[in-house]
Amino acid sequence: MAASVDLDLAGVAKLATRFRKLSRGDERSAFERQYVNLRASEDGAVWHLSGRLTATDGQIVRKALDQRADRIPPLASPPDSELSPGQKQAIGLTTMAQDDLDQHLTPGDPTGREPVIMLIKDQALAQESGNTQGVEVFGGPRVGPQAVEEVECEGRAEPVTITDGQVVEIGPTRRQIPKRLRRAVLARDRKCVIDSCRSSYRLQTHHVVPRRDGGANTAANLATLCWYHHHIAIHRRGQRIDSDTPPHRRRLLPPRTWTGYRHPTNVEANLHGTTREQLEDRFRPNLKRRGYETLVDAVRSIQDEALDPDEFMTALDEHLQEGRFRLVFVLDEVPTELMTLVAYLEHVTDKLMIDLVAVNSFDVDGTSVVLPQRVTPEQHEVTVEQKRRGRSGTLHPGSQRFEESISQAPPESHESLHRLLHWARSLEKRGFVRLATNEGKGARRFTLLPRLVAENAGLVTIWNDRGAYIQFWRSIFDKKAPQLVDRIAELAGTRVGQENTTRNTSEELLAALTEAYEHAARQR
Repeated sequence: MAASVDLDLAGVAKLATRFRKLSRGDERSAFERQYVNLRASEDGAVWHLSGRLTATDGQIVRKALDQRADRIPPLASPPDSELSPGQKQAIGLTTMAQDDLDQHLTPGDPTGREPVIMLIKDQALAQESGNTQGVEVFGGPRVGPQAVEEVECEGRAEPVTITDGQVVEIGPTRRQIPKRLRRAVLARDRKCVIDSCRSSYRLQTHHVVPRRDGGANTAANLATLCWYHHHIAIHRRGQRIDSDTPPHRRRLLPPRTWTGYRHPTNVEANLHGTTREQLEDRFRPNLKRRGYETLVDAVRSIQDEALDPDEFMTALDEHLQEGRFRLVFVLDEVPTELMTLVAYLEHVTDKLMIDLVAVNSFDVDGTSVVLPQRVTPEQHEVTVEQKRRGRSGTLHPGSQRFEESISQAPPESHESLHRLLHWARSLEKRGFVRLATNEGKGARRFTLLPRLVAENAGLVTIWNDRGAYIQFWRSIFDKKAPQLVDRIAELAGTRVGQENTTRNTSEELLAALTEAYEHAARQR
């Protein structure tokens, strides 16, 4: 009675049915009344599924569908969200039916069966409308271009000419991917090549660059996908394989019609190889909303110095073709985790530059002054050290504390440390840098920071940590002295990457670094 206090009459009646006795006759009646009905919709576009099952049979079906749903790998990619439980159960039902139909066939080679899905196409109408008309499932509803592409991708085409109700010609059977080529690609990949996917369910092959876009019908242009990524991500959601990703760690790009947010990991690959005209077409709606006709107009509005349009366009073409890009993020505060990620990204690639700009607000005589400042990994490290104070180290102005620390270093490193100290002081004397010393926890590690006066960041850091070595900051090199990177790398005997180090303290290397600092200091 307590459960019915807040219910209306209909609710009470519904609650009462749950406590009604179930006789053998009731259970027999439930069995006799169970059914499943599958019918095409009135517009002939989809199937409608309805029915009723007994309590035990329904539970069996539900558990089977849940198990199938649990096998589906994550498929969410912008702009699509992750599949709902209902979607997963619908997909699970389809896979159960497919597996039953294919149970006597060789896995990965569905070519020996009679067609499970047979499309009837009015070739003239379908070709004229781009497969939006004139195509239907044999004995079922009509379908559109996505379904046609999927069937043609894994199936075969058998042209038949019918005149006045009579078959007058049967053409040769055609397959988009020959059987031998499909088997070779499956043997090469052995699993779904989508990054992080571990599914090997109903492996199928797909063209990385579609044939309609000029892609070749070769093993190099084919990738192995699990049924979920092939059927759902590619042919149902319209996503595309990113051709610029590694062959065994492919990523998916959003549909071509989508113009929303793209995750930064896809930006570089998506722009690489794009022409200047294609880039301008992509940005044209945003440019017009802001009152600009071209990219040159937009850049000129924020450029302090005179802009040479031809020089700008030439540089833009070069960067697009080489895949070199620069990202700028403006933040209230730069978290340590983000700075660590930026340092890692710039360490693993020399084609991506990332600027992090922190905006600070100050009150000066009642007036709010906003000051943007670019934050580099080196500068951020020192800032964090200062915030932690005694826990991680202390920052000392000048180089005196670093000189005092040399006596604590191994004797064999004294000469190199004194050479580096003398070199850094010569930069300061010429007005290129301002020196500071960071004393690590326990007074065991010391770093000398030769920072550019205008930038408050340096090309290198000098370390006294059980020996002498130089640490490079590639992001600053790329901004201030990119033309000297290759030469310095050759002299150092190592790549000038973000946070890479060298124990080479030769006069030749220091002379090249002096040239780099001089070039950087003269830039404004």
